[in-house]
Amino acid sequence: MDRSELPGPAAGVNQQGLRDHNARLILSLLQRQGPMPGTDLARVAGLSPQTVSVILRELQQEGVIARGDPQRGRVGKPAVPMRLAPQGVMSVGLKIGRRSADLALWRGFDIAGAVAQFSDLPVFIENDATAAARAEQIHGRGREFRDFAYFFVGSFVGGGLVLNHSVYEGRFGNAGAFGSLPAFGPDGQPCSLLDVASIHRLESALRGAGYDPRALWHLPQDWSGFGALLEDWIATSAKEMARAALMVAAVIDIEAVLVDGAFPPEVRARLVAAIRAALPGLDSRGVVVPAVEEGQLGGNARALGAACVPVVAQYLLNT
Repeated sequence: MDRSELPGPAAGVNQQGLRDHNARLILSLLQRQGPMPGTDLARVAGLSPQTVSVILRELQQEGVIARGDPQRGRVGKPAVPMRLAPQGVMSVGLKIGRRSADLALWRGFDIAGAVAQFSDLPVFIENDATAAARAEQIHGRGREFRDFAYFFVGSFVGGGLVLNHSVYEGRFGNAGAFGSLPAFGPDGQPCSLLDVASIHRLESALRGAGYDPRALWHLPQDWSGFGALLEDWIATSAKEMARAALMVAAVIDIEAVLVDGAFPPEVRARLVAAIRAALPGLDSRGVVVPAVEEGQLGGNARALGAACVPVVAQYLLNT
């Protein structure tokens, strides 16, 4: 971590700044832990019930949160859980890829500058794999793990890093750039992980064998006809991703490695199973081997994660 990112002396906080922080804290708790009554929120957040009550009332008036059904069966007045309003906040995420552009509701030239010419709305630009990690953190399995590495296998493999329930981007946005990790190719020669565990390599193999590689990207995806070429790609990719997982765990004490990508769910399951099977054959001395788990969102994770960025920036602590 760069020294400039380490905590420094506490800056002064005015009343509005304190209110905004507490509101973000409450919204973050609701996002991570689900609906909660105000009394429980006050206890978990370490705030007074009166402070929480005022913030909840303001957030409800803004349409960001909504009241749930009263919880009966308790002593005294039924508690009313508060929850995030499903339609309370809307943003737009745009994924620009090598073969398609996906726009989700619910980089070449200055995109932010171009948008500023016709809109005063804020524009956020984020690495696609980091965005996918953010989507997994918020909409996928992020609640299960405090610290995890996230691998996203697209045309090229990339990833993201979540520490203490927060997506860590690093000073230059390189945190989680797992595609640059050293690996070995099918010929045993040193290379980068992106040269091995990327769909681009499978695409090249299919083209060389006379297949139409465009079938990789047709929706709905069906890779069942790729036979031995797919088996080879999974086996080689899994071994090098297992090696990469140990490298990450040797530097950062992560609980788990989550794997997702722009492939069918059944291919994801086979890849994760192969990574798990490859780990015992690698030298893991001095390292607690992290759990390897499937992500949940698939190819849409990048666009969904991009759509999350403005919401996180305005309403949540760095989730």
